Amino acid sequence: MAKVLVVDDYEDIVDNLEDLLSEAGNEVTKAYSKEEAIELIKREHFDVIVVDLVMQRDKSGLVMETDKSGIEVLKKAKEIDPFVEVIVLTAYGAVKTAVPAMKLGAFDYVEKSTEIDDEGDVYDKMVNTVHKAVEHRMAHKSEIKETVGKFILDELTKSGVLSLPQLLAKSPFPPDAVHKGLKVLQEAEKIETRVDPKTEVEMYKRRYSGLGDKILSQISMRS
Repeated sequence: MAKVLVVDDYEDIVDNLEDLLSEAGNEVTKAYSKEEAIELIKREHFDVIVVDLVMQRDKSGLVMETDKSGIEVLKKAKEIDPFVEVIVLTAYGAVKTAVPAMKLGAFDYVEKSTEIDDEGDVYDKMVNTVHKAVEHRMAHKSEIKETVGKFILDELTKSGVLSLPQLLAKSPFPPDAVHKGLKVLQEAEKIETRVDPKTEVEMYKRRYSGLGDKILSQISMRS
């Protein structure tokens, strides 16, 4: 089951999408404005976000002249969680408006229609797109964790001991990915941590095991 946030300034569309995606086995949260969506993203975890690309009403219902509301939600979502998948909703026949969102990392787009609540093509498209987005998120997270883990271990091999600020400064990955990579390596006992008493900064050191350890111990005993 995926956690999905649906964002649109038209309540009927949000409510209809909630019904469709809930029936498909997803846990759905609703938001009716850019502001409400960003507040939710800051405090809750979502696997997939479905957001209208152009929302013209704010949280209070006032009409706002903006065509960047969906883009702003996309940017904030990716900033907080680089693994989240975002699907943008576009007006029927306005495919070109989705191009900027795709360049910023949106997973896909779905064209809206006035018949979004019918069990037709739009229904199938949305449910299938959310399902594919969840699969992509899982594969992407696994790939990134593996790549980040290798980066951390390589850096610790070269440097011996590194602090988190040093790792973040060297890393080409988002801070959130580095934190998750460290957690995975700690749980797998691939690295160990200690606090530097001088700076009270947590330091990370690679743990060596297996044949390498045996060879090192033999050399140490003979020297």
